[in-house]
Amino acid sequence: MDTGFFFEGDLLTPSLRIEIKGGHEDVLTADLMGASFGSGGDILVTETKRYEGRVVTTELRLRDAKGTNHVPMSKIQSLSFKRPVGNGVIETRDGTKLSGPVSPASLKVSGDVGELDLPLAKIQEIYVREDLTILTKAGSLQVKPVTAELTIKSEVGDVKLPWDKIKSVTFNAWVPPPTRLVDPGLEPRAIIKLGAKMPDFFLSRDRKWLHLLNASGTKVQRIDVVKGTLDETSAEIAAFSKAMCVGPDGTLYVCSGPAAGSGDPKTPGKIQIVDPKTMKLAATFGIEFDPLDLEADDKGHLVVTCASGQHPPLAVVDIAKQSLLTTWGSVSPGTVLQATTDRRHFYFSAPNGTWLQGMALTDGFPKVLPSMYTAKDAKGNGERFFITPDAKFLITPKGDVTALAKNEKDDLKPAAKIAAHTAIAICGNDALYVATQAGELHRYTYPAFKLERTHKLRGVVTQMICDGTTFYCAFEPGKRATEWVKTPVDIHIYELKDK
Repeated sequence: MDTGFFFEGDLLTPSLRIEIKGGHEDVLTADLMGASFGSGGDILVTETKRYEGRVVTTELRLRDAKGTNHVPMSKIQSLSFKRPVGNGVIETRDGTKLSGPVSPASLKVSGDVGELDLPLAKIQEIYVREDLTILTKAGSLQVKPVTAELTIKSEVGDVKLPWDKIKSVTFNAWVPPPTRLVDPGLEPRAIIKLGAKMPDFFLSRDRKWLHLLNASGTKVQRIDVVKGTLDETSAEIAAFSKAMCVGPDGTLYVCSGPAAGSGDPKTPGKIQIVDPKTMKLAATFGIEFDPLDLEADDKGHLVVTCASGQHPPLAVVDIAKQSLLTTWGSVSPGTVLQATTDRRHFYFSAPNGTWLQGMALTDGFPKVLPSMYTAKDAKGNGERFFITPDAKFLITPKGDVTALAKNEKDDLKPAAKIAAHTAIAICGNDALYVATQAGELHRYTYPAFKLERTHKLRGVVTQMICDGTTFYCAFEPGKRATEWVKTPVDIHIYELKDK
C-alpha cells in the first residue's frame, strides 16, 4: 500500500532555524531525534529538548546513492533519524561546526588508568584542552590522546582534524528509526479559493465546466476546468439554498427553504432554474413546503424531499408548469435521494439510521404513483450516498456496498464493504476512489472492491468527481469534515495517473 514517498539517506543541512517565543534558535540536525512539520506549527525534538514554533529554513539538503537533492520544506512532513555509531558534531577552534559520522570507531587514550580503547558509542562529549576531558554515561575522565586525529564525513566531504584543531566533539549514541522524508500529499494542479458552503457540484455535459452551488454566496458558479479558474459569470439565487441537481439537458435546478432549519410549513420554499450556458437565473417559483433534496426524472419532473417535520415528505413538481403536481407520504421527512443515470430508478436514505428505499418510475408517473420498497438488510442514515454510473451499486458513507437491480426482488442487497469515507468517485470502468476522514485517498478495483493503493491528501475531501485522470475535489484543508452542506470548502483539481 502506497502511503507516500519516503527518502532514506544522509541529511546534509547542518541546522534548522526555528522561530519560538522570544526569538529564534538554530537546532543542529546532528542533535535531532525527530521533527514534524504542518500548518498547525513545527516541532523539533532532541534528546534533551522539544522546540515548538515555525521553522524558517526554506529547504533541506539530502544525499543518497544517486546524489544530492535540495528539497523545499513545504514538501516535508516529518523526519526521523538513524545515527551511525560515532555520529557527532565537531566544533573547531576557529568556530566551524561539522556534523556527520566520526571515525575511527574507537578512540585510543592513555592516562592514570593506563591505555584505553573507548568505543565512540560510549562517549557523549569530548572537551579538548591540554588533555582530553571525556564524558561518558559512567562518568568523566581526563586523558591524553593516542589516536592522532579524527575524520568526519560532513556536508563538505571527509575532513581530517588533528586534536590541536578541535575544540569539542559531541556524540549521539542512541539509534532511533531510519531517516525518512515523507511526502505530505498529492499536489493539486489548481486551487480555487472559495471558503464557501457547497452542497453540490457537477461536471457539465461537455466536460468544460464544473458547476457548483455556493450556498454561502447565494449563487451558482462555474469553474473553467481547463484553465483551473473561477468564471466571472454567476447566477444569483435565494438564501438558504440546500441542494442542486442536473436535468437530462444539463439545466440546473436549485431548491431553497424559507429559513435555515426553520421547517415552517406556512412559509413556502423555492425552486430555481439556472441556464448553464448563460449562467442566468431562468425562472423561480414557490412551493408550499420546505424542500431538502431534489432529483430530475426524464419526463420534465422534479422529485423533491422535504425537511424534517414537513408533511407530506415527498413531492413531484412539473417543471414546465412551475407547479406542484402531487405529494405522498412514502418516505420519512429529512430524507435525501439519488437517481440512477437513466432517471428511472430513485433511491432514498432515511435519517436516524433507519432504511434505504427504492422506487421504479412507471410510464404513468406521476399520475400513477409508484410503489416504494424498503431494503431488508441495508440501512441508510439520511446522508448523501453514491450510485455508480452503471447503476449496479449503491454505496453509503459508512462503506456499505449494496447491489442494485431493476426488479424489487433483487434490488438493494448487501454486496461488499469498503472504507468509511467523506467523498467517492468512479474513475473509468475499473477503479473506485474514496477519500477518508484521515486525509487518505483509497483506490479500489471495480467492481471487485479490492483495495489497491492509498495516496496521502493534505486535508479532508467532502465531494469528488473523476473525469479520466482529473479529480475535482471539494477540499477542507487540515480539518474534520462535518455535515456535507455546512462545511466551508475550496476546490482542488488533481491530475492522477494511477494505473
